[in-house]
Amino acid sequence: MVVRQSTFDNLREEEEGRRFVQKLTQKQLDIISFIERDYYQAYIANRLKISRTYVNQTVTSLLKYKLIKQKTCSPLQKKSLTYETTKRLKTYLSQATQMPSQYTLCIPHHIKFKYPILGIKGIPNRDGWKFSKNRSIYIRSWQPKGNERSLYHVNLDENTISIQYQGKSLIASRVEHTQVIAQSISEATQIIASEIGKGVEIFLREQAGMGCKIEVGQPKQIDKTHYAFESELAKEMVRNGQQSQLEGVYVDNSPEGQGKEKVGDIEMRDPVRANRVDRGLLNAINIDKIVRKEIGQALPEAMKAFNDALDPINQNVIRANAMLQGGITISQQYENMLNFMTKVLDEMQSLRQENAEFRKKLGGVS
Repeated sequence: MVVRQSTFDNLREEEEGRRFVQKLTQKQLDIISFIERDYYQAYIANRLKISRTYVNQTVTSLLKYKLIKQKTCSPLQKKSLTYETTKRLKTYLSQATQMPSQYTLCIPHHIKFKYPILGIKGIPNRDGWKFSKNRSIYIRSWQPKGNERSLYHVNLDENTISIQYQGKSLIASRVEHTQVIAQSISEATQIIASEIGKGVEIFLREQAGMGCKIEVGQPKQIDKTHYAFESELAKEMVRNGQQSQLEGVYVDNSPEGQGKEKVGDIEMRDPVRANRVDRGLLNAINIDKIVRKEIGQALPEAMKAFNDALDPINQNVIRANAMLQGGITISQQYENMLNFMTKVLDEMQSLRQENAEFRKKLGGVS
């Protein structure tokens, strides 16, 4: 009898959880996207420009239906800091009618800024760790030609900023080689640049509090931004000592420094090319979801119109396959396939919009 009651309760709980996920708003879906990447609630509220209370209410509901579970907990505050999503939540999300916002798969990095030191009173302090509220910590020093250099790390809520004191300047960059939740490569780059600036402000403020006042000038980016996409294929190429034959595209083992043993990076420095790769990858990931969630729910009449509209895409596939078999260079194949993926994305987005309008009209018929 107890087993039956327990089983019934579990089924009811699962059904309630499924209904909750089906009714999630766009903002709540975005909150889940941030939770999956270990962001704190305060950071999520700030990035999404919503109240901390709304984020907390969403988290509380997800916990209630056992759709997320605690990952890290503050020993002092005795409360959860980060969470991880359950397999059940991922399953429900794959069945939901509402699609989460798309976030760039690109990892912008090598973003370094040089701040000229206009004036300094005192000696940079290396005892920041003695001050419990300090967020900048001295790491090490070394002596190349010229002035001695010192490395500090500034711990932000979600990232770490590296600051090199070089006597006449500060060199600042982001330590982590990780994805930033942003809807475009440009936004991701801006977020990283903003975090670097925040890290420098904290460093200067804490140094002033310890008796060293440093005045800096306007920063200048000293390295061209790199755009990376994590890939198991890139890792395999690195292991085999291979390198990309495409001009402006190369592979390296950067993720290994962040503890990622299974992937390497496909990198490029051209933002236009990076955007095209990003759109193509997002398209490849989301086409099945688009068809299943948007088109698959339409009436047979809409499906016929959709199949007719797919003909141009099918022709693109045929042309793409013909190009790959036509003896053209690998570089040309790469560019052609990028153009193809971008065109498919554009056409699928157009179809989504047309289908949504069609369904809206049907919904208004009495």
